Amino acid sequence: MMSIKRVLFLFFCCLLLLVQSVQVQGGQMGKNEQSSESWARGREPETTSSPVIALSLKECVRLAVEQNPVLQAAQTEQAIQRLEKPLAISTFLPTLDVEGSYTRFGEKQRIAPAHSNNELGVFDDDLVEAGLVLLLPIFQGGRRIAEYRIAELSGKLATAQLVTTQQDLILNVASVFFKILQTEQVIRAAQASLKALQAQAATIHMMLDVGRAAPVDAMKVDVRVASIEQELSKLQADRHVLLVQLGRLLGADAQQADLWQLTGELEVVPKRLPDMGAAREFAGAHRSELKAAHTQLEQAKKALDVARSEHWPRIDGFARYGVRSGVPFSQSGGADLLDNEDTWSVGVAMDIPLFRGGAIQTRVSQAALRIRQAEQTMRDVKLRIDEDLDRSLTELADSMNRLQVTEKNVTAAAETLRIEQLRYAEGRNTINDVLDAQSAMLRADVEYSQAVVDYLLARIGWERSKGEDLQAFIDRWETGS
Repeated sequence: MMSIKRVLFLFFCCLLLLVQSVQVQGGQMGKNEQSSESWARGREPETTSSPVIALSLKECVRLAVEQNPVLQAAQTEQAIQRLEKPLAISTFLPTLDVEGSYTRFGEKQRIAPAHSNNELGVFDDDLVEAGLVLLLPIFQGGRRIAEYRIAELSGKLATAQLVTTQQDLILNVASVFFKILQTEQVIRAAQASLKALQAQAATIHMMLDVGRAAPVDAMKVDVRVASIEQELSKLQADRHVLLVQLGRLLGADAQQADLWQLTGELEVVPKRLPDMGAAREFAGAHRSELKAAHTQLEQAKKALDVARSEHWPRIDGFARYGVRSGVPFSQSGGADLLDNEDTWSVGVAMDIPLFRGGAIQTRVSQAALRIRQAEQTMRDVKLRIDEDLDRSLTELADSMNRLQVTEKNVTAAAETLRIEQLRYAEGRNTINDVLDAQSAMLRADVEYSQAVVDYLLARIGWERSKGEDLQAFIDRWETGS
């Protein structure tokens, strides 16, 4: 009996030791696994969601003006053209150069010229000359004055072209911005329509269970749901493409487009139509295209003066100081035998064009034709400005009319859908009537949002046609001033 108790006691002791060892190993393995997992987590890169960037139209315009590469290229061109003015000024100033030459003769030549009869000299095979040369233009027939005026006009022309580029950029930014807002509004309308259809489908299935609806009604609703889901997918793709296009205008990478959330509402308060006469007068004083055309005409007139200046003689003053020497430089021949000499000279030179093969008159004729060309260009610009104003006013009036009509359509379509849904629930019409009303409601929402966008773009387009500063106009618009 005692031996049995001993055996059982030893058995339980061994079992207890075995359980404890297993627990210790398991705990150690758990710690190792935890440490391995923590190490792996430490090695994995942290993924943080990028914050959404809210952009208003004013902010988009600011970014475009600061970062758009086309506008920056135009700004660089403006800086280049402004440097033409100091370049033209430099032609009025004297030039100072260092000249040097080395000559090897086939036969020995006298190094220093004789300064009196029977003067001895040094002859050498090599001759080295060096000196300072000053050239002062005195008279060029008015060429430099005309070129200076052309340089001034080049800076003005570049400024006018920069303004045109910036105005077109802001107009494009506004157009894409409002199209994105419209797309988002249509997406919300389509989602609401989809939600309503899904609720209608649930109602039909309940009516189908009690025998109050036909199976074909449920099939028609399912088809309509699939159609709207397909349209939603296309709208989302269109929104992404528009965001990428906006990013290009803003000078941003395409990867940043999905992080943007545009702020703003497609709401307008139409005003009365502007006065065309006042707009034409304002455009004549402020349109950058007209300023550029006028500048080009002035440049063409000054280019004619440059061409005519070639008929006049050219008078220049000059001065030179230098040294002539043989190689090597030495005075071994004695004081009477010069092998090197300092030289200087001062004078006036005149160049009179007598015959140039008709080249001067040809350039004069070309310059005169360019004046006619610039005059026609200015006339075309004036006609295009009138066309822009007329088209912008027509689009503005049309969008205002469509705003009133489509706003009423939205209200009528919503009421029609409500009535058709009630009638279907009462069994007084078919599912086709409900689907037609739902489709009309979605179409009315789309047409109204399009009319709002058209009005907003027509309003900005009108200011662009007038020559108004669009950046300042949008700032006033968003602040309500």
